[in-house]
Amino acid sequence: IRALGGLAGAAMDQRTHEECRFRCPGGAEPVPRPGWVPRVYGCGTEFTGELDLSGGRFNMTGCCNGHDVCFDTCNTDYDDCDETFKRCMHEKCRAEYADSDACHEVADLYYNGVRLFGRGLYEHTQSKACICPGSEGGAGAGLDARRGPLSAPHVQACAAGRRPPSGGGSRSGRTTRRRRP
Repeated sequence: IRALGGLAGAAMDQRTHEECRFRCPGGAEPVPRPGWVPRVYGCGTEFTGELDLSGGRFNMTGCCNGHDVCFDTCNTDYDDCDETFKRCMHEKCRAEYADSDACHEVADLYYNGVRLFGRGLYEHTQSKACICPGSEGGAGAGLDARRGPLSAPHVQACAAGRRPPSGGGSRSGRTTRRRRP
C-alpha cells in the first residue's frame, strides 16, 4: 500500500489542481435536473464496482458514498468534494482505527486515486445531475439524445482559481503524515 500511495502522491505533486464546476454554454448557471437523485457506489464507480484497497481492514464506504453524492449533486466543486472525502477518511482513521498508520495510508491511496482518475467521472456525473436553463424539453444542453451526456465541453476550469495540492501526496515517495486534515 505504501508503495502505491507514494507513486500516486508523486504523480499528484506534478498535477495542477484547478477549481472546476459544470457550466452551461454561454456561461449560464446550471440548475439541478428535476427528479435527479444522487447515486452511490461505495468505494468504486458505476464502471468498476466496489474497490477495497485495504483488504477488508478499514471500512471507508461511508466516506466513499459521501464523495459519490458530492460528485452527483449539481453545482458542487470538484476540489471541495475531494477535500471533504479526504477529511472524512482521516477522521475515521483517528476515531475508529486508533489513528493507525496503515489506515491513513489507505485513506491517502483512495484520495490520490480520486485526484488522479476522478475528473472524468466528475464531469460525467455533473452532466447527468445538471441541466441548462432554457434547454428544450428540460433535457439539458449537455445531453445528446443519441449518445447521452456530453460533458467535456461543459466543465470549465476557473483559470484564476488555481489552487496548489493540499497535502495527501508525497514528494519523497512516502505518504505524507504530518498534515492530516
